[in-house]
Amino acid sequence: MSRESSVKNRRRSIARLVAVQAIYQVDFVPRSASQVISEFHNYHYYDPINSSTGDATDKAFFSLLVAGVIQRSSEIDTMISSMLAAHDLARLERVLAAILRVGAYELLDCTDTPARVVINEYVNLTRAFFDGEQPSLTNGVLDSLARELRPAEFNDVAS
Repeated sequence: MSRESSVKNRRRSIARLVAVQAIYQVDFVPRSASQVISEFHNYHYYDPINSSTGDATDKAFFSLLVAGVIQRSSEIDTMISSMLAAHDLARLERVLAAILRVGAYELLDCTDTPARVVINEYVNLTRAFFDGEQPSLTNGVLDSLARELRPAEFNDVAS
């Protein structure tokens, strides 16, 4: 992998984390996508790993994720709920629900990133917040969604 590709991947990973933070906040205080994006562009951008400026974040990708999750929230919540056997989306920890929502949106509309990469990114994000069963839950939900939304990416693997 080239250095440029590595930097792009890191910037996207940070954008995913910041998008999860934004969607988490929207769960407490509902706002429009443009309000949330503007607020994060103006006040909240930072690299949580290095505590540096927002230059480490792919702002366009962040904006795409946040706008998509907010605009398609009902559809996304229905999809996630259908994958939760023993859980109710409304009863999940809000951070976990935000992770699942952003991950589901990325699987739904951001087909430039392979499904397995998307799943791995959000499982790793879940591990950053939780030690228990939550990473497995994230893996199970997003894997099931990915197989439903992008079956061609899983044709080479026996189900």
